[in-house]
Amino acid sequence: MLSSAVSILGDLQERLHENFGPHLQIMLARTHLQRASSELSMGQAHRAETSCQQASPILEKLRKQEYTAHSTALVQTLADSLVLQGKIYIHLGNTQAAMETFDQAANLLSA
Repeated sequence: MLSSAVSILGDLQERLHENFGPHLQIMLARTHLQRASSELSMGQAHRAETSCQQASPILEKLRKQEYTAHSTALVQTLADSLVLQGKIYIHLGNTQAAMETFDQAANLLSA
């Protein structure tokens, strides 16, 4: 179902182009993250990493846009993305990368 939601939001993004606003973009990123979390729960860390990485460019693009740079929803979604990526790194056995990613999330939330 989450893959279907990503597909539907992707189609909507193509149709709306510049009218696909920040709230819809955050929703699309969150859907990718939810799918990644589900995949991680099923023991599919590599697939989870791919799904998580699909949210990253969406969130970074929003972060660079001045009008949403400090949006609470965006900051929280960015932090959630980093925490999930850290969990994925742990499952993949890369504890150093996990700790660095958790530190990034903490720094983001404390700023």
